[in-house]
Amino acid sequence: MKILGAIIAGGQSRRMAGANKLLLELNGEPLVERAAKRLGAQTDHLVVNVNNFEPIIDALGYDIISDAHVDHQGPLAGVYSVLNWVKQNDALVDYIMTAPADAPFFPTNLVETLKNAVGSHDIAIAHYNGYSQQLFGLWSVDCLKDLSVYLENPENRKVMTFIRSKKWVQVDIKDQVIDPFMNINTPEDWDKAQQILASNGELE
Repeated sequence: MKILGAIIAGGQSRRMAGANKLLLELNGEPLVERAAKRLGAQTDHLVVNVNNFEPIIDALGYDIISDAHVDHQGPLAGVYSVLNWVKQNDALVDYIMTAPADAPFFPTNLVETLKNAVGSHDIAIAHYNGYSQQLFGLWSVDCLKDLSVYLENPENRKVMTFIRSKKWVQVDIKDQVIDPFMNINTPEDWDKAQQILASNGELE
């Protein structure tokens, strides 16, 4: 099974008091670079999906995939853009593994965990502490056609609505020191992430 990692970095940082959260540094690394390294180590190739060009993201050296939809249809537009890129550039890829760029602590064995569970399903997503982690997902490249149709309606933005229309499975992630799927949306989240890192060091 060939898996392409895709960092979804299309957020608009509306709650970060004017700062681009993807460029905020944690332990000396911009969030987007930290996420890219974490996911890239688990996949066969790594791309970064964006809807606004940032030179520092381009400088990371990964393939940059811009949103095919220009009206900010949310993270599903990023998933679609990556699937579409795969169709045009690498016919050997079976699944893409997505992770948001603003999540600094997701497990370093997450891809293997979802890969072992996906079976014949179209999509496998992480589930933690009672919540579906819909952007931490393994998506079959065969989702492209149905996702394209779904996004033809600009009102269709809900990730879980699309996931539930496919054959999907969610996988419980257990025995974690902290919430591995916390994401950074506000200055308070940023402070909390720094405190977690200071108290626990790097988490696997």
